[in-house]
Amino acid sequence: MTKTKIFSFVSAIIFAISLNVSSALAEDYLADVENLTGEAIPGGVTLSWDSVPNADSYTIYYGTISVSEDGGSYEDQVLAENTTSYDITDLDPEMTYYFSIAAEDLTGQYLGSYNYSNEIPLTPLAEEDDETPPPDDEEDETPPPDEEDDKTPPPDEEDNETPPEDEEEDDDETLPESGPGVALVLGASTLGAYIWRRRKNEKA
Repeated sequence: MTKTKIFSFVSAIIFAISLNVSSALAEDYLADVENLTGEAIPGGVTLSWDSVPNADSYTIYYGTISVSEDGGSYEDQVLAENTTSYDITDLDPEMTYYFSIAAEDLTGQYLGSYNYSNEIPLTPLAEEDDETPPPDDEEDETPPPDEEDDKTPPPDEEDNETPPEDEEEDDDETLPESGPGVALVLGASTLGAYIWRRRKNEKA
């Protein structure tokens, strides 16, 4: 057997062995993650994907450079265990990030996914301002009502002094009661006055 034939035979054996090894290894790899989707949230993103059989965890890869377009590798990664959704926070809302994911087997029975999942770009939302502006200062103090004079004005002062009654005529100056005595006195007085005037005239 010539050296050329020996080399070809050995090469064929090596090729067959490599095919068998590759086929065996391929069966031990986890399937690629499919249907990666995401949503921007304030200061971060929320990612979701389809579950992969036999996967115990998922490695999320992300960065500001697209690997699917430019090649290379992602800048950051984070492990998400026993879940098919994950929030990544503390991201710059002024930057666009690219995300991809691969399945992992923590038991060592299977190798990780061959490839990254589909890549998605997301730009985080601006952080919400937690400080609620204070409401317009409202006067807590209710303005005092119109002050009413609690002091009831004094009633019109009534003259408590009873006006003096008309002075009664002096009881001592009572007119003489009419009667015979009164008539006699009056007659005598008249007669005396007449006699006095007559005598006076005679003397004259």
